[in-house]
Amino acid sequence: MTTEPKLTPEEIAEYESLSKECLNTVLSVIDEKDWKEIKKVEDCIFYSRSVKGSSFSMVKSETTIPLPFDTVAESLYTCPDITSDMTAEERDGVIERTLYRVCGD
Repeated sequence: MTTEPKLTPEEIAEYESLSKECLNTVLSVIDEKDWKEIKKVEDCIFYSRSVKGSSFSMVKSETTIPLPFDTVAESLYTCPDITSDMTAEERDGVIERTLYRVCGD
């Protein structure tokens, strides 16, 4: 079993700063009008948006879960916290979780 190097406090602070910056960027463009629908799979709609000065595109998806918010939140809150004791397979797909609720929905 390989062990991954521990992050230094400086690396953690840098990551947290970049994470907040990315979140602010996402929140600032989430409702822009230049998103283009690129795919629809059942009740999930995928959109793409060009990023000025970048060869990358932003992608977002929207879906409706026909359950009360508390039921959905309860399922999400039972996701495991990431720890250094977890294997890569256990961590895969659960690196970060952030839940946003749109009031009135």
